[in-house]
Amino acid sequence: MSLSGRNMFRVAILFGASHLMTASLLAQTTTKAFVALSAVSSGVKEVRQVLEDARRRLGEQGQGTLLFLDEVHRFNKTQQDALL
Repeated sequence: MSLSGRNMFRVAILFGASHLMTASLLAQTTTKAFVALSAVSSGVKEVRQVLEDARRRLGEQGQGTLLFLDEVHRFNKTQQDALL
């Protein structure tokens, strides 16, 4: 059984032309909720909202969340530090 099938992976770094499709397919092999954001059109506020929703979902429903954050290099250093 693969790690994704057992919901065991914690962090994945994807790159290349089809990284969104790869993340979407990974999400379909798990029971996790899938949320996709782009750093071009989203900021730290939106990421924090996704994290808050993910904590609530995990506590209420026991469901984890897979966050796909595209173009993360577009965040400035302060925004990137906030993600940590």
